[in-house]
Amino acid sequence: MHGARFLALDSYRFMAAMGIVLYHMNQEFEFGLEKVTLIADRLYMFVDFFFIISGFVIMTAYAERATTLRGYGDFLWRRLARIYPLHVVTALLFAAMGAAATHAGIVINHAEQYDLASLPWNLALLHAWGTVGGLTFNGPSWSISAEFFVYLLFPAIALVIGRWGASPSIAMALVLMAALALWRRAEGGHGLFELSYDFGNLRALPSFWLGAALARAYRSADPRLALPWAVPHAAFLAIVAAMHLGLPDAGVLALMALTIVTAPLAERTRPHDITTRPAMVALGGASYSLYMLHVLVLILVKHIGPTAGTGLVVKSVLTGLFIIALALACHRWFERPVRHWIRSLLSRPALQPG
Repeated sequence: MHGARFLALDSYRFMAAMGIVLYHMNQEFEFGLEKVTLIADRLYMFVDFFFIISGFVIMTAYAERATTLRGYGDFLWRRLARIYPLHVVTALLFAAMGAAATHAGIVINHAEQYDLASLPWNLALLHAWGTVGGLTFNGPSWSISAEFFVYLLFPAIALVIGRWGASPSIAMALVLMAALALWRRAEGGHGLFELSYDFGNLRALPSFWLGAALARAYRSADPRLALPWAVPHAAFLAIVAAMHLGLPDAGVLALMALTIVTAPLAERTRPHDITTRPAMVALGGASYSLYMLHVLVLILVKHIGPTAGTGLVVKSVLTGLFIIALALACHRWFERPVRHWIRSLLSRPALQPG
């Protein structure tokens, strides 16, 4: 842990983001991975990995700071400074792309995704609350809307977990998951971990709660407890294996929780690991840009170059490297400076009359 930042979790966040990139790359470039491994249809669950990490990190950093109205406002301002600028930019880029295609008479796939009527819901971060009829503009940003939902509820979540303790809170997260899964089954809709625009905010709630409960367990653990790095690394590899083998969603989620709680335990006593090296730390820092920009790049390069054989493999590798480079540049020259500028507005003294 470096200050209030868990370096290993950032590195795992980058690897999970690359899993999401591969998931969408398989869809756009039509690799056909689903014919050889079940992992192609399970990589979307790495979004829930993000939700658990978010709950863990935010509970660790803000549990005591968001208990007052002023602290809550500061918390929301800082979180919006983190997620909102890039969300707005990507939403507007997709809107411009759709408008340009319509103006040029170009027929685009999923034209309903660019319906300007849904743009206000996107800009208000409400597009995962059942307000729109499908994925719109930057599709993956539904999870940012879901994050905003749990941010609004965070003081209540922190209060309950603080009073109940770790074990009852973890149990409550499981009860929430079961209740939501039964609700979806009764409605005849998608499974809980397939929700996105259609109440993906409810999908985020139990995973975020679970992460926050794991943070409570981490903080109460014996500081002398030392775990080898092999434990979280093996747990993360087990996530991939579970996806490949088609294990139930609950099993995959349990392995995610195990990874997220054991990595900080290993890091606090053994800070030196491949996941805490500067290169991985930089990639982890750029994971949000990677997640938010990759679909835009995939759409733009889909029909450029080869579409099959060895050429497609080369095209895919080059596209992946370009997405990573673009994410690093975006994080350094847009995401981070804009975030710092927005946060600095809170600390500026009020203007005094001349």
